[in-house]
Amino acid sequence: MTFVNNIATLLVKSIELKHDGKYFCQAKNEAGIQRCSALFLFRVFLQVTLTLFSVFLFKIEPATIVDKAVSIDVTEGDPATLQCKFSGTKDITAKWFKDGKELTLGPKYKISVTDTVSVLKVLHAEKKDSGEYVFEVHNDVGRSSCSASINVLDLIIPPKFTKKLKKMDSIKGSFVHLECIVSGSHPISIQWYKDGQEITASEKHKYSFHDNTAFLEINKLEGTDSGSYTCEATNKAGSNQCSGAVLTVQGQYIMKSLTRKKRFSSLTSVEWPRARSVSQV
Repeated sequence: MTFVNNIATLLVKSIELKHDGKYFCQAKNEAGIQRCSALFLFRVFLQVTLTLFSVFLFKIEPATIVDKAVSIDVTEGDPATLQCKFSGTKDITAKWFKDGKELTLGPKYKISVTDTVSVLKVLHAEKKDSGEYVFEVHNDVGRSSCSASINVLDLIIPPKFTKKLKKMDSIKGSFVHLECIVSGSHPISIQWYKDGQEITASEKHKYSFHDNTAFLEINKLEGTDSGSYTCEATNKAGSNQCSGAVLTVQGQYIMKSLTRKKRFSSLTSVEWPRARSVSQV
């Protein structure tokens, strides 16, 4: 313990669990006595220290929303779907809320979560389901949230693309996925086009429409697959198109086989451990 330049310092070396507790500092002179106190919690200190160390050593990325949910209008009785994409180092916790209450899987809601995407589906939308929905993700080093509204109406709503097609680059011999998200009254039918020509479903071209997301998978890519792709959505209220997605196919996909060599004494392989998040102590 030291007292220099009117500053009192208590140094505790080799901190252990037994050092948990409340510490008091007392100052006394001829005019009187003054005391102050501080609470030291070893568990909290250790957790914070380990977390900061892990961030520095393994470059833990905070949970961050990279593709926000978009507000939609739906017809009463139809399903309503909201989707968010996020990034960050595991473990990531993802939750949906409405009116401050967490939504859970059940007869009313279907909630799916992968490493990078979460989808909330209101199975049969009612008027009372109208309102603002909040999506939140967090991990040990960060938190992120976004909001979107669902507006339940008693009329037929024409299709609208809430997430549009993106430009894609790929190589010959591989495959590619094109996707877009559509809102509007159900049933909705989907048709895909390349350079204005209708695409027929086959082993090469596979498409589906699930949870308001339209998918097109193109297999065994060739140079002739390069071009402009369009998705068309149609229901009783009308139709809408999402176009401008240009696919560029180039190069050649090569699968290299690994062969064992007789002489490998000069080859050394070092595998670094994968980043791990720190659990609570």
